[in-house]
Amino acid sequence: LTDLSLAELRFACGLDNRPELMSDDVFALLTVMVQFSLVNTLVVQRLHKYWPLLNGLAQIFKELGFWFKLSASIDRVNQFLGKAASMMILLSCVVSALMRYFVTVYISNNWPLELQWYLFAAAVMLGASYTLKRNEHVRVDLIYSRLSDRGRIWVDLFGLVLFLMPACILFTWLSWTTLFYPSWLIMEHSSNSGGLARYPIKFVVPFGFFMLSFQGLSEIIKRIGALKGETTLSAEDLRYEKPINDSIGVDASLNVWWVDR
Repeated sequence: LTDLSLAELRFACGLDNRPELMSDDVFALLTVMVQFSLVNTLVVQRLHKYWPLLNGLAQIFKELGFWFKLSASIDRVNQFLGKAASMMILLSCVVSALMRYFVTVYISNNWPLELQWYLFAAAVMLGASYTLKRNEHVRVDLIYSRLSDRGRIWVDLFGLVLFLMPACILFTWLSWTTLFYPSWLIMEHSSNSGGLARYPIKFVVPFGFFMLSFQGLSEIIKRIGALKGETTLSAEDLRYEKPINDSIGVDASLNVWWVDR
């Protein structure tokens, strides 16, 4: 359409006998109008063609059953990552023991030490989403323990939607664009003698935040379902530590008992 000449467009619009009404500005305006009209027609035709499919997808997304299945799938994946993180802790301990009694004597390069660092880093990043699934991240409790179960769900939703999800999405993007991707482009390796490649472990950082954001989505789905009465949360999801005043009271009673003795 942009290749139409001024004469052709004037003739198509019936303005060939009135050149004063067909300036360059009017020509540009009519060109944009024709383009918009054709694009609008194409979009409407495509939407009409695929409307049953789009309507079916909309109905699926409206039903919480789809979201519960998605939440369960995310939980299973992060359950597997949690087990993998625990194995990495074990492997890092094995590597540390081997370094102390075997590797330092027979191997002079640095890859065993860097492998231990990588295992610890991967365990932290892969275990974060599993820890969120278990509701075992450290939190400061001001009013949470004094609320009802429904109140706790609302507090969780507030924190998940306004704090955890935006932060995880931001850190995923930043760690991908500034940490992993530049390292992958140059196939970065350690500068130490016999060191390991750096870009694989740097990939763990955006991947860990990505899975943490997915687990946050899973927790949001479960809590919305609980508020609507579609599902019930386990005691693990609403469990929290006892207030510090209770522990102080226990310590004080123990001290009194010891003094009396």
